[in-house]
Amino acid sequence: MEKSNSDDDSVEKSPQPVINISSNTDLSDDSNDSLTISAGKPTRFVILQYVVERDVPFFTNVHGNTKTANTPYVRTSKRVLADNGVGKRAKETFDVIFEDAGGMMHVSSPLELPRNTKQINNVKQTQKGAVAGKEKDSMFQLIKACKDQQSLADPYIRLVQCAAEFCCICSSDLQLMEMDMFLTNPSECTIMGIDPTFNLGEFVVTPIVYKNLKLIHRRTGECPTFLGPVLIHQTKTEGAFDFFASSIVSLRNTLADKLFIGTDDECSIFNSFSRHGRYMPISKNMQCQRHVRLNLERKLHVLGINNPYTNQFIKDIFDKNVGLADCLTDTDFEKKNVGIEANLELERM
Repeated sequence: MEKSNSDDDSVEKSPQPVINISSNTDLSDDSNDSLTISAGKPTRFVILQYVVERDVPFFTNVHGNTKTANTPYVRTSKRVLADNGVGKRAKETFDVIFEDAGGMMHVSSPLELPRNTKQINNVKQTQKGAVAGKEKDSMFQLIKACKDQQSLADPYIRLVQCAAEFCCICSSDLQLMEMDMFLTNPSECTIMGIDPTFNLGEFVVTPIVYKNLKLIHRRTGECPTFLGPVLIHQTKTEGAFDFFASSIVSLRNTLADKLFIGTDDECSIFNSFSRHGRYMPISKNMQCQRHVRLNLERKLHVLGINNPYTNQFIKDIFDKNVGLADCLTDTDFEKKNVGIEANLELERM
């Protein structure tokens, strides 16, 4: 039994009709426009052609960043800019590209020509900077800067360590001298503060700060805080801070007699500077009140003690002039502590 054509899967299906549009347009007279629409076989491409019988101006916008120029902007082909002559002046490069493109009579498009010699100069500078950036070794540049500064009367980049961890120490002679003056004298001494403060790209910046006891701030009436030596490093490990401590003492030996070091919760800092007894053996660790207060609040929370009791504990310890933290003698501390315990007993009753 034969199959009918309707059942034969091999029969080619009729293509869907599409609309082809052709136009005959006179740009000078809208009344002569004609439009033809017909159905036909679908195609992948369309060719659109304008036939103009007279000169019609075409307008090109200026560059979007320009403020004063009114010259139309034409983007130059990347291939043209890539063929930038090495070792030639911009004028010579422009002439070579111009001739290779066929000159003014045979060039296929304005895209095939650079706009002017200034554009070629800009491309040369960009390429030169890119090559210099690839060849530049930042570590070598820093070591070279450190060595160059050693010939100065007062160098600032003092020491650079490349391995096992990159570390760089910056300090002036004045900073070291003032630290010796204000941090090692028992009769007039301030605290040396050390705190990793911020990141510099992939590196950590840890400065030393101290109070200048020879100056008084007019507004606050307190001694101003001065910047001391700075450590630029990669990790907050004892190895990095060991390098910092040993370098400071090597730059000025008398700084080994530093009396007080102020840190936050970075145990590695105090361990490197003082606890191990290698660089500043007689120094005492003085944590700042803010960090001690935060530690106390966290501990009270862990113990399940919440407000209003937490606030009362904080007030009894840190309240200005009356808290335990402001006691100057053991006797004063014991007296205030007895008063606090008495108040707690009354509250329990």
